[in-house]
Order: sequence, then structure tokens, then C-alpha cells
Amino acid sequence: MATKNQKKYKGVYCDKNGKIFYQADLGIDPVTGKRVQKKARKNQYGKPFSTMKEAYDESYMNSIYLRAYKQKVQAVTYKTALPHHKLFIQYFGSKLLKGITARDCESFRLHIIEHYSENYAKNLWSRFKACMGYAERLGYISSMPCKALVTLEASTLILHFGLMLSFRTLLNHLIYKITKSYRDLQLFGYII
Repeated sequence: MATKNQKKYKGVYCDKNGKIFYQADLGIDPVTGKRVQKKARKNQYGKPFSTMKEAYDESYMNSIYLRAYKQKVQAVTYKTALPHHKLFIQYFGSKLLKGITARDCESFRLHIIEHYSENYAKNLWSRFKACMGYAERLGYISSMPCKALVTLEASTLILHFGLMLSFRTLLNHLIYKITKSYRDLQLFGYII
């Protein structure tokens, strides 16, 4: 049961019966022109909020971060990133935002490396770090727990040439093909 002298959190309220809820303004629906709001009295597990801070943390991803992210990127990018953000919620669902540690972040990083391709895992990790950084800037968390962890790099195609001769052979072949194509174009009058 909440009391009147608890710290105030933006968008988090206590009704006359002492039940805690959050109400977030999600902007205006472009189709109907009506104001869109999200209101919740229970956490993602269906249990009533026990503290105002818990309700505040719960509202972060759905009503704060995704709303800001949607305004920052194009609609296509937002739709592409939405499954990533839902994965964060699913993976860290049992933890409060402030309860996510560097160990949890490293566990998540290893999980995405094991279950997804390199480039997809890199995109997931990048979006996760952006989400946590935004939470830090807004004061939801005091420090970003994944800041010191290794950044995932995108895979790059590296060609190894055993000998310099192999490289020269390849280069000569390419030059021959390009020159032959150029001569053929000249022959047929496409290039003067």
C-alpha cells in the first residue's frame, strides 16, 4: 500500500484506495486524431505494483523509450527495431531496470551471440546499449551496466592470398577483363 509521502515519479499515481498505477501519454493517433494513453495497475506478471518506483521502471520501455525512439527514427526503422526491443523486455522481464547488472548484460550479450548471426547480434547489442544509455541520461539508472563490456563488431569479408603471385594473377585477370570489355565497347561504337 502506497502512502502520500512517497517520492513522486512522473506519470505514477496512487488512487484513493492506495493502489499504485502509471499513466503514460503516448502522443496522438495519426488516424483518429485522439490522444493515446497507456494505463497500468499491474506489472508484466499480473501482480499489483508494490512501489511507485516499480511502476516507474515498468513504464520506461513502453511509454518513454519507445516513444522517444519512434520520434528519432523513420517508421520503417522503428518497425524493424520493435522485435529487438520486445526481446529485451522478454529477456530482462523478471528484473527491474535498476536491477540489471553488468553480469546480466554480459549474459545477454553471450545469449545473442550464441542464438543469432553476427550482424543481427551486433544490431541487437547496439540497440540494447542505446536503450540503457537513454535510461541513464534520464536518471532511471545511475550508471549504464553494459558500458564496460565488449562491443560486438560486424563481420567483414577478408580475403587471404597465400602468395603475392596469387594476388598478381587475380589482378592481371581483372585488368584483362576490364580492358577487353572496354575494347569491345569501342569496337561497337559505344565509346569514342
